[in-house]
Amino acid sequence: MTAPDLRPNMDNWQERVDLAAAFRWTVRLNMHEAVANHFSLAINPEGTKFLMNPNQMHFSRIKASDLIVVDANDPASMEGPDAPDPTAWGLHGGLHRYCKHARCAMHVHSPYATALASLADSTLPPVDQNACMFFNRYVIDNNYGGLAFEEEGARCASLLEKLESQTTRRSKPMPLNTPYIVKDLADKNYHNDRKLAMRGWFLEGNGRATDAHRAAAERVGVSLRSRDFNVRLFDTAPRSRRELEERGTATQVAGTGSLGGYNVPTVLVERIEKALLYFNPLREYAQVLRTESGEPMTMPTNDDTGTNGVQLAEDGALTVADTSFGQISLGAYTMSSKALKVSWQLLDDNAVDLETYIGDLLGERLGRIMADYVATGTGSSQPQGIAASTAGKTTASATAITSAEILDLIHSVDIAYRQDPSCALVMHDSVWLYVRKLVDSNGQPLFQESYRIPGEIRIHGFPLVISNSLNNAITTGLKTMVFGAMNKFLIRDVANIRIQRLDELYAANGAVGFTAWARTDSKILASGAIKHMVQA
Repeated sequence: MTAPDLRPNMDNWQERVDLAAAFRWTVRLNMHEAVANHFSLAINPEGTKFLMNPNQMHFSRIKASDLIVVDANDPASMEGPDAPDPTAWGLHGGLHRYCKHARCAMHVHSPYATALASLADSTLPPVDQNACMFFNRYVIDNNYGGLAFEEEGARCASLLEKLESQTTRRSKPMPLNTPYIVKDLADKNYHNDRKLAMRGWFLEGNGRATDAHRAAAERVGVSLRSRDFNVRLFDTAPRSRRELEERGTATQVAGTGSLGGYNVPTVLVERIEKALLYFNPLREYAQVLRTESGEPMTMPTNDDTGTNGVQLAEDGALTVADTSFGQISLGAYTMSSKALKVSWQLLDDNAVDLETYIGDLLGERLGRIMADYVATGTGSSQPQGIAASTAGKTTASATAITSAEILDLIHSVDIAYRQDPSCALVMHDSVWLYVRKLVDSNGQPLFQESYRIPGEIRIHGFPLVISNSLNNAITTGLKTMVFGAMNKFLIRDVANIRIQRLDELYAANGAVGFTAWARTDSKILASGAIKHMVQA
């Protein structure tokens, strides 16, 4: 049974039910001020007649039958019983009178909006994905001077009309090589066009892109015929998985060939970035440097932790203690995801989210190979990993590790580095399983999950990082764990990841190939900052 089936002898019953429900739900969201503020819902085509809450009735008590009808063109409609105060008619009347497309106006003083309005600068910069939702979709009335009478309603209506004209969807394709414009993220139609164009790019490999895909591609300025493009990831790499989730989706593509500048749907970019972090967790702690190009670069290094100052006697001669500066060179080694073969049937299946599926697989493959080198790379014709550090502790047993030996490893790193917030213990999950089974004299585990932060594990006060690229066995001569200030470990990324569609490679198998390349290098910046444990 629907609301209209139960309605009494009252016009606009369904609209009354909907608006009353909105009042009640606003209370549940704690965005109300008891009896203050008003909601209005237009009930005629011109928008000039609207339903509104009666005067001095708490939002939580409002029923469909309580709502009154107000006419923006008839001030006398405010003279009836329970009529709202004149400020409500002035603000809402002006909005409905001049903005006929705005069928519903909801005036609230939410905590966040109130706090923002109280600032000297009330603008909302698009610095994260939540703020991006509102970019160029809100206006600020800087002329507020008190109670909202009729003049204020007209002024606010003019601001909304101006906003509407600014956010009209673009009617022609974006020029090639145009940077990503955040307001387009808030444009649902444009966002859908980008997603449709991206799917068309996947499908074009088997010639099955439709006219709808091509039309969407034309609107966003992309050629489906291009075989490859460069995905430009975040200018500054996310420092953690949480940061990645909270980042805005401001991504851009530097075009290749005929593709030009293409705003890749954010899903594909986010999936690749997520995979790099999840499969290469050291990126959360290391120093990550993004460069536009892959030319070799050099950086100075030094470790002066062993040199102290000296007290001078009166008129004593100055003692000289030169520090030795070294130098490291960072290149850009190419990492490949290998080819991913995707069947035509899978490409044709509209239920499959191709951006997520392909982005995950390509990103995971790159994440794994890059994680391997970050952990165990030798530094000779390949990136240098953290296991290439100097030895800090050799265990007494070839097949055992003690809590005291882990502590010895930690203290083998100078305290100046140990105080760095990026300090962490890194080991394979199998080694962690062994360590996790270590118990005290009462049979209680020595190390366990932190109660302060769910899921966080600390060993002797330092966070644990699981890297399954390190050795997974505890046996003679193997490096089983690493400790140190991980910001003294530098990962250099060349900004773009190249994704290529391989049209002919698997055509005989009824499939299309996709592959990805990334360019990276890594180095330890300070030899004393990171050390490893080796089994006897």
